[in-house]
Amino acid sequence: MSAPQDGPQGGMPIAELAATLEHVTTSGGGRTRTAKALATLFQRTSGPDEARILPYLLQGRLGPPFAAPTLGMDERRIAQALAQAAQRPEDEVWRLYQQLGDLGSAAAQLLGAGQALWCAWHRASCAGRLATPR
Repeated sequence: MSAPQDGPQGGMPIAELAATLEHVTTSGGGRTRTAKALATLFQRTSGPDEARILPYLLQGRLGPPFAAPTLGMDERRIAQALAQAAQRPEDEVWRLYQQLGDLGSAAAQLLGAGQALWCAWHRASCAGRLATPR
C-alpha cells in the first residue's frame, strides 16, 4: 500500500487541511467562523472519497465509530517515523518529545509548522474544539 500524495491526482494538499485546522483552533471566532471555515474545507474536497473521510478526521477518527479503525501506533513508533522524516537521530526526537511533552509540537519544531498536521489537530482536540477519539 502506498502513502497518499498531494498534487496532480487532484487531492487536497495536507497543508491546506492543516492551515484550516490551525485557523479554527487559533482564531477564536466562535461557532459561525468555525462552521464557515469547515464549510470551505468541505467545498474544496476533490470528490466523494475525500468528502467521506473528512468528517472522521475532524472528529479525530480514522473511520466510522462502529468500525473503530485504528493505526495501533505507539509513541515510540511515531517518534521513529518522525526521526526518519526529519533526518534526525531517534534519541534526539525522543528527548525533544519528552522536553515538550507533545509529539505534535516536536513534529512542528522538527519539520516546520506547515508539515505538522498532527500539531494543529492536537491543539484543536485538547482545546475541546474538535471531538477527540473515543
